Amino acid sequence: MAAHQALAACDSVVDRLHKMCCEPDRSPRMLAIKDSIASIQAELNAAEGEPASLERALSHLMDVGGQIGWLQIGCCAEARMPLYAEALERLTAVQLNINETIGNAH
Repeated sequence: MAAHQALAACDSVVDRLHKMCCEPDRSPRMLAIKDSIASIQAELNAAEGEPASLERALSHLMDVGGQIGWLQIGCCAEARMPLYAEALERLTAVQLNINETIGNAH
């Protein structure tokens, strides 16, 4: 599933953002995003045996997107904006792939 690759790419972008961040109190939020990404990965892995896991993955994706958006709006460095945009693009790719898989693609 292409969703796995897009999610792994998003995780890598979040790692880069975390390493570049100059604001220590943002670190727990970034670590929470990484935990959420791991939860999404677990739901994707469970999808073959439990199709409802894809619905849960979509719910987690929306939460992660909101968290990344929150961090982006509060970021003080314009140079990191492309990384936030890339992370959101990767999450969108995951969402589109899941919706295609469950028959909700438009």
